[in-house]
Amino acid sequence: MERAKLQSEFLKMIYKVLSPSVEVKNAIYYPIEELVENIFQHSQRNEGFVFAQYYPTKKFLELSIVDRGIGIANSYKKRRGLEVSDEEAIKLALEGYSAKDDSRGYGVRTSKRVICEGLGGEFLLISGSAAFYSSDNNNLMYKLPDFYWDGVIISYKIPKPKRPVDIYPFLEG
Repeated sequence: MERAKLQSEFLKMIYKVLSPSVEVKNAIYYPIEELVENIFQHSQRNEGFVFAQYYPTKKFLELSIVDRGIGIANSYKKRRGLEVSDEEAIKLALEGYSAKDDSRGYGVRTSKRVICEGLGGEFLLISGSAAFYSSDNNNLMYKLPDFYWDGVIISYKIPKPKRPVDIYPFLEG
């Protein structure tokens, strides 16, 4: 219950700064809910970090959702028995392949779509020694040879919304 209350208060602060319409609230809420939930379902940790900062002169909001768990590749290994590189694991997550036993695995993919396509933002995902960046129609995967993050970092930037955003075309399932 504490997590839900903290998440609700966090969203209230974001809504206060952006003054969004109901449709925009849904577009802001969805990735936060999905990506925070992933911490508790996949990281094998019961804690994570959520940060946000609004830049009023540039009119954009940056959000980061971070955990120090087992990472995406290790989640696939432990739950599915898959031995994949960090880059392959990120690709699987972005394709909607769940690390859990069930078929639902759309959280990362649909969150990226809502952020980039719906809100016109930028999306960065780091896990292990790999990073994925998406903006507009650019999707770039990077190998980070001298870096390793135990867990997942997702950071995204969205401009202050100026119009309603319908998230339903981006949702799966």
